[in-house]
Amino acid sequence: MEKKKHGKKEIAVPLRVYIGGVEIVPNGYEISSHGRVWSDYKEGCLKLVKNKETGHLTFGFYHLKKRHSVNVHRAVYESFNGLPPDGYWVHHDDEDKENNYLHNLVLIKKSSHCSHHARGDRNGLAKLNYEKVDRIRYLYYVKKVKVVELRKMFNIYESRIYRILRGWEACLKPCYPAWNPKRLTTTQIRESYLKKGRL
Repeated sequence: MEKKKHGKKEIAVPLRVYIGGVEIVPNGYEISSHGRVWSDYKEGCLKLVKNKETGHLTFGFYHLKKRHSVNVHRAVYESFNGLPPDGYWVHHDDEDKENNYLHNLVLIKKSSHCSHHARGDRNGLAKLNYEKVDRIRYLYYVKKVKVVELRKMFNIYESRIYRILRGWEACLKPCYPAWNPKRLTTTQIRESYLKKGRL
């Protein structure tokens, strides 16, 4: 299929993703270098949905009568560049998970991905400590402060806040459950804060 221009410096190619290492090229879908997904069936761009837990934008498509849901950043990268090599993840270079422009997507080793996210002033994790994690949970569970307000107060992504509330967030090692060594459930964490009623 011939590449189509959707705007200045924006190009589109047939959607191509890899699920379980298997290449899928569904009919009637295109994806652009700016992270927009076109559907011939909808005769327009698909609505992108934000995953509240990870912060990534996602979309759904049909292939062989089966619905699939994928992250936009992976779909953009894979459609233009193919399947990433083993041991690498697609990473947002500017740390903005909603900026899915092709030039903002880079490959990074899985082994260094967590430590990479834990560094830098732009990353909210660098601004967290045990006291702030406690405060976030207290404000949410006891004072009923909404996540969107917590995001503004602590200047971190909503996805990080949800992970903190579930007990799976660490300030320096986001891939390990340092805040929840006993593997408590979300309900158990909430009840523990309601029981204390204070910091």
